[in-house]
Amino acid sequence: MARTKTVAVAAATSLEEAEKKIQRLGEVQREISRLEHDMNDELNPIKEKYENQAKPFKDELNALQTAIQMWAETNKPDLLTGKAKTVKCATGDFGWRTSTPSVRITGVAVVLERLKQLALLQFIRTKEEINKEAILANPKEIEHVKGITIAQSESFWIKPFGSEIEVEGVVK
Repeated sequence: MARTKTVAVAAATSLEEAEKKIQRLGEVQREISRLEHDMNDELNPIKEKYENQAKPFKDELNALQTAIQMWAETNKPDLLTGKAKTVKCATGDFGWRTSTPSVRITGVAVVLERLKQLALLQFIRTKEEINKEAILANPKEIEHVKGITIAQSESFWIKPFGSEIEVEGVVK
């Protein structure tokens, strides 16, 4: 497991020192960003080179898979016996997988109404939950309710000043 190096940090002792530290923080962030951009500039041609080399193999892979599947689908009744869904060959196996059943509903409101009309209420879920938005809108009304508290926290943030380069037609 890699260890993270900890750095001893001296707290700012004045507003002026905090301002200098914020300025340095912005400089460091920009340097990291420049290094990341340089890294990506160097990686992109390498990635493209290998993707181009792999393309004929990917195309052949897709053609082979399609050819095998077309033959297997045509001969499926002869290849499978009983409940088997896998065919074992000397060079590898192939077969079919059945997905897990899923329910698809189109027109939820219409389907809900039909289920109600047919008295099939066991297929309708009613979810009861606390309305937190209403509590936040009316906090005084629930002050006496045990188990409800309204929490709020404060976090510290720093945003160094900087400007972005504008390119004609494109605003970054």
